[in-house]
Amino acid sequence: MSDLTGQKILFVITKSNWGGAQAYVHPLASAASAAGATVAVAVGGTGTPGAPLGLLAERLSEGGIPVIPVRAFAREVSLLREFGALRELVHIMRRERPDVVHLNSSKAGGIGALAARLTGVRTILFTAHGWDHRSRANGFVRAAVKLASWATIVLATRTITVSQFDYDDAPVIVSHRKLTVIHNGITPPHFLPKREARDALRAKVPQAAAFPFWYLVVGELHHNKGQDVLIRAFGSLFQPDAALILIGGGEEERRLKALAHTLGFQDRIFFAGFMRDAAQYIAAHPQAPLRQVAREAGVSLGTAHSVRDRMRRGDTRSTAGQRTPAPAMSIAWSSLSLKLESDPALRY
Repeated sequence: MSDLTGQKILFVITKSNWGGAQAYVHPLASAASAAGATVAVAVGGTGTPGAPLGLLAERLSEGGIPVIPVRAFAREVSLLREFGALRELVHIMRRERPDVVHLNSSKAGGIGALAARLTGVRTILFTAHGWDHRSRANGFVRAAVKLASWATIVLATRTITVSQFDYDDAPVIVSHRKLTVIHNGITPPHFLPKREARDALRAKVPQAAAFPFWYLVVGELHHNKGQDVLIRAFGSLFQPDAALILIGGGEEERRLKALAHTLGFQDRIFFAGFMRDAAQYIAAHPQAPLRQVAREAGVSLGTAHSVRDRMRRGDTRSTAGQRTPAPAMSIAWSSLSLKLESDPALRY
C-alpha cells in the first residue's frame, strides 16, 4: 500500500461480529494505519439492538485502531433505528472530518453514504459484499432493498464489488462506470492436522464422536446463508453414519435448532456455536483439479465451474435467481455425498 501519511480514513460497518465483511475491513484498516493514515472504524454491535461490540472491535483495539460504536446499528430494518444511526454517523463524521469514508455492508452503505454526503466528505467508497436483495423472497421487499442499493451506488463516489457476478448483478440503471471489481485476497489459514481438528471439535460437540463421517459447515447463521435448506437436505439424506456440524452463531440459531428437532434429526445435527479461527478445524482441502472433480461428480466442467464460483460467493440460489429447493438440493447432495464417502481424495 502506498504512503497515506496525512490522510484520515473512516471505515463504517454494520456489525462487529466476525464474518466475511469484518475479515475484509480488519486487514484494510490495519494496512492503511501502517501506511501512515489516521484510521478509525465505526461499528455496530453483533446484530441485535443494544448488542455488545464483537470480535472485530476487539481485534481492531488490539491493533491500536480506534473503534467508534454506532449504537443504533442492527441487522434488521427499523426506520426509527435507521434515523438514529444516520444522526450518529453525521455526528461522527463532523467530529472526525475524514478525507475518505469506506462503507461496508448494505445498511452501513446506504446510511453511511447519505451521512457522508451531508457532511461534505469528498471520497466515499462502498464495498458491496453481495447484494442483499437477492436473499429477499418477498417481491415488494426485494424491490425496496434493490432501490436502496441503487441509491447507495448513486451516493458513493466509487462502488467496489468483490466478484464479477456482483458487478454484473449490480442494481444500476444505465452504466457500471462507478463500479470496480476487486477480488478478495486472503492469508491461507493454518489447518490443524485431521486428528487434532476432530479432537477439538469432539470437545465442543461430544455427541458427534458417535459418527465416523462429518459434514462441517462454517458460517454465520443467517437467512441469506441458506442453512435451513441445508438442514432439510441433510434430513432427507439416507446416511445414518453421518453428522452435520454447523460452526457459527447468529440470529437464526434458535429457528434452525427447532427445524432440526422438527425433522427428527436433533441427534445428528449439531451446533458448535462461534469459534475463533474456525478454518483451522478443516483438516485439509481438496487438491484435485476442477476437471477431476467434475469427472468424479459426473457433471460437466462448465457446471463444476459454475458450482465452484457460486460456492465461493456463498450463493445458494439457482440460476433463475431463486434459492435451490430442498428436494433438488437433496438429490444433488445425495449424489455428492456418495462420491465424497467413497473417494477420500475428494474429501482430503
